[in-house]
Amino acid sequence: MLGLRLVLGAIALMALLTASTGVLAIVDIEGYEPQLSIDLTLGGEGPYWEAVANGARDSAAHRGVELSIRDEIEPSGRALLTIDGAEETASCGGDAGMAPPMFHVGVANYAAGRLCAHYAAKDVPAGRGILLITDGAAQSPAGARLQGFLDTTRCYDDDDRSRHPWTMGIVAIAHGSGDEQRDLAAAAKKHGEAALVIDFTGRPVAELQNSFVDRGRNAMSRLLTFDQSQAALSAIETGDVAAVVTHDPYQCGFQAVDRLIMFHRSDLLGRPAAGKGFIHVPAQLVERGNLAEFRSSLKLAAAAAP
Repeated sequence: MLGLRLVLGAIALMALLTASTGVLAIVDIEGYEPQLSIDLTLGGEGPYWEAVANGARDSAAHRGVELSIRDEIEPSGRALLTIDGAEETASCGGDAGMAPPMFHVGVANYAAGRLCAHYAAKDVPAGRGILLITDGAAQSPAGARLQGFLDTTRCYDDDDRSRHPWTMGIVAIAHGSGDEQRDLAAAAKKHGEAALVIDFTGRPVAELQNSFVDRGRNAMSRLLTFDQSQAALSAIETGDVAAVVTHDPYQCGFQAVDRLIMFHRSDLLGRPAAGKGFIHVPAQLVERGNLAEFRSSLKLAAAAAP
């Protein structure tokens, strides 16, 4: 219907110009594109998601499209973006789902696992244990993170086996199984002397604290988590968490809108297959030494756009 109106309007305009000038007028409407509008549903609340929203706003303004942010929260824990009247969709922030939309913007999971290995090399003395928690799900973000960690620690071993002869345990604890707390408690009991516990799943840090943090012990396992919540950052201050792997949420929102519009305006060959696209935002490690700096940058990114 819209196309018919455009054609009829062009014919009427051509007739008017021809009548007024006496010369046949040709009107080119090939490059016309209606105003695009994107709906954004955030994956949570707080400074992280406010920064995602501001990145999306700035990108929409740069691209000349409208952006509407819905009031509800996306239950998957990641932001979802859709173009009104189009099939292209995207997700950003949080973790990529098992079957994301056309593409996801977030941390490069394999590289994030490598970052964890470098942290372990710096933090864990020779002869101590490391407990690695994954979820065992196929194509899970945790699986790619674990693989990046293992591949990188092999490089350390090949370089000098005497430097890092760690004892590593790997435990798969599925989300939503109903037995997570029991399984975490069992892992904590079995690997209680581990110097470092790395949870690659991104589960809430409170679940880890319940099992692995015992303020009555002199030797406490240090926790490294992918939970990017304010609770996890606060736990760094108290010493319950050693470090959090995170990324720039503003860039997640900005790149999601920018690439979604770019793919919408490209031909089919220029678009990723549904569920196969991934735009990487570099991972960064937040620990006590750079916590204040990270919080300051997050506060600036989350500040209301002018």
